[in-house]
Amino acid sequence: MSCKTDGPCLIVCAFLTSPTQSKKQITIGLDEDSIGYLKVVSDQVGTSYQSLINRYLRDCAANNRKLDLSWK
Repeated sequence: MSCKTDGPCLIVCAFLTSPTQSKKQITIGLDEDSIGYLKVVSDQVGTSYQSLINRYLRDCAANNRKLDLSWK
């Protein structure tokens, strides 16, 4: 799996991943709806969905965002 780190992203406010930053490949299970959504957004902004996930998670970590885990 390769990750592109170039291109704009309208969802994430700050890009925290530089093109030279090393990455560790992992396996993660995601539901089809989430993957479909991420692929649509990644196509809109011109990056891979894997890179979009990485950038979003880095933004969350950098800004100490907490998830609302209360199921409604």
